[in-house]
Amino acid sequence: SMGECGRTPEQCAKNGCIFDLMMSGWVHPPCYDEELSNQFLRENNFAFFHDRAGTQPLSEAEARLGLYRTIYTNGTFHYQHCTYLWAKQLRARLKKPYVLDSDSRSVEHVQHCLHRVGAPNATQVVLQTGTTLHAGRWQLDCI
Repeated sequence: SMGECGRTPEQCAKNGCIFDLMMSGWVHPPCYDEELSNQFLRENNFAFFHDRAGTQPLSEAEARLGLYRTIYTNGTFHYQHCTYLWAKQLRARLKKPYVLDSDSRSVEHVQHCLHRVGAPNATQVVLQTGTTLHAGRWQLDCI
């Protein structure tokens, strides 16, 4: 275990961690799949906002800094986050050493994703601000 990155964005950055917007959390470099994260962000072209009303936009570049407490994005983000997590698991299995963040390893999180993707909320999916992201809420360990 590499331990958590820190409790503030400043501590995390000082400890050499990287903010993974698709996980909305800070991870140690061995647990960050930059190629996959960039692919998901590029293919989905998410919009980010400071407010649920969607009137105060935030650029993807700003969101990638992880300096927010709470932001809002497309309703599809939560579902794409789950497929990202599964893709991360598969790709990590092919690498040596096998390392993965604690959230991607969490049985509870995987079960949550199975339920979420298996029973999508049709109303939430179409909303411009249907997903709420909380940075810093996820204290991810790299195992």
